[in-house]
Amino acid sequence: MVAASDDVAGYETAPMGSEEMVVYFDLCRELIEAGWSWCSGEQTQPAWKQEPEFQSALVDFLRETKDEWMREPFEGGSPPSFIVECSRRRVPRGAGVPIVGMTQQQSEQHVVDCDCPICEMMADGMFGVGFTGLDGHHLDLDNEFAFSMYETREEWQSMLQEYDDFSASMERKRSIAQAAEEAQAETQGDEFGSVWSGVGSDEPIPGDSSGHLGFAFLLAEVVSILKNNDAPKSTIRELNESFTAYRTSDSSELLEAARRLKNVLQALNDQHPELISKAADLQSRIDEQLRK
Repeated sequence: MVAASDDVAGYETAPMGSEEMVVYFDLCRELIEAGWSWCSGEQTQPAWKQEPEFQSALVDFLRETKDEWMREPFEGGSPPSFIVECSRRRVPRGAGVPIVGMTQQQSEQHVVDCDCPICEMMADGMFGVGFTGLDGHHLDLDNEFAFSMYETREEWQSMLQEYDDFSASMERKRSIAQAAEEAQAETQGDEFGSVWSGVGSDEPIPGDSSGHLGFAFLLAEVVSILKNNDAPKSTIRELNESFTAYRTSDSSELLEAARRLKNVLQALNDQHPELISKAADLQSRIDEQLRK
């Protein structure tokens, strides 16, 4: 990816792009909150007798707050200063992708903290480069046209109506689906609430010739059950680590990695009887993958 030069005409003075406008919105909210907090603190005590001194101190405080906020990660990702520069230099932000003409690059925004094997595959780059953008949807959460990303009030009102219609439609579909699930559970049991019930084929998911992604969806349910049963963190970590070793091993390491993963699944059979059928099925799937 190649960034436009930072010495082009209008780099500093051109109208904001959409992402810079989103950053500006959040910066204003940050400064308003920090300013009110500062004004309600010790700075309002009698020692502050001269209004110009008070104003000067407040301006200095807000300037420092702004500079610090612009340098800190934004929602766990890259700092606002980098987002603004990319917006001005007309370059997308791909996680971990170098940008010609810039020293910084977009940070990896997906943080693996949920013990989910699918998330770990995403973090490993299973789904390719992840591009990040700010659509500004939270500007409309105030339900005020003044903060909207839309240019005219008519466009903004049309968006609100579309959102209301969409929400009503989704609620109807959710009610119908819930009623169907409850009826099915009464006749066929809770097992049909499992991801195993949706496995209609043993064929790999498109783009996943190894079959690891399909395996990860099944394993994610096992992890969810373990977490709901307050299983030790070490048990879940060992399961995820053994699966990671299995899916990333080369041909010389594959058999040993498969043996380790099957042993971990067997241990789950012994410790968590509710997982016997699922762990046994995963073990058989490993054997099938090895045969292929």
